[in-house]
Formats: sequence, C-alpha cells, structure tokens
Amino acid sequence: MGWGSGALLGGLVLACKALKSKQTLVMHTAYVILGLYLISASYLPSSAFIGFVCLTFTGGIAYSIYHALFIAIIQQNLASDMLGRTFSLIFSLSTFPSMLGIVASGYWVEAWGITSVFMISGWVIFLIGVGANFISSIKQLDNYA
Repeated sequence: MGWGSGALLGGLVLACKALKSKQTLVMHTAYVILGLYLISASYLPSSAFIGFVCLTFTGGIAYSIYHALFIAIIQQNLASDMLGRTFSLIFSLSTFPSMLGIVASGYWVEAWGITSVFMISGWVIFLIGVGANFISSIKQLDNYA
C-alpha cells in the first residue's frame, strides 16, 4: 500500500507540474533515490515497520517518476510508427530478468539474509543511477526531444 500510494503521488506530481530540468537527470536522480530507499531499508530494525512503510512510499514516488520519464524519453526520441514494437520489446526483455531476479533473490535471502539483499540491491541500483549520468549517449537524449 505504501508503494502504490507513493507511485500514485509521483504520477500526480508529474501530471500537475511541468518538468523544468533535464529529463534524464531527473530520471537518474529518481533511480538513485530508489537505491537509497533499499539501502536505508536494510538498516532498519525489524521493529521499525512504520519507517519501512515511509521508505517504501518514497520508493514508490521515485519509481513512478523514473518510469514515467523513461517512457516519455522513448516516445520523444522514436518515430511514432516504431513505438508499439519498441515498447513490446522493452517490456518483454525486462520481464525475463525480473523473473530470474525473483528466483535468485530467494536463494540470496536464504544464504545472506534479507538485509544483505536489500543492501546489495540498493548499492547496485544507486551506482547505476549515478553512473548513467556519465554516459554521453544517455545525456544526449535530452537534446533530441
């Protein structure tokens, strides 16, 4: 419920407010926030349920903004006759690693514990968000729109 509420709020914020900065920078910032959400959640004690819900709410906001901007950037940079095929390919390709990740995370949780999985996943997502800011071809996507 926290994730869904946050995602709804993130979508409402994007719908009501025009984005004044570069879309890729905001998208990567949202990805960094997702990583920080997971890292922070790994430090919470098991008794901090309300804190976890608040972090999850924040993660929902960040994911909603990330996903909306990702879709917008694709729509702005591709011809309209290619969008259907492109989205079909993107969503198909992203589903397979998700399934593998869910299966693998079960084994990782058994081996290392849930807090380690949150920590490792958070750091990977955080570093991807930071590193993407240094890839020139991604930064140039704002210039094509």
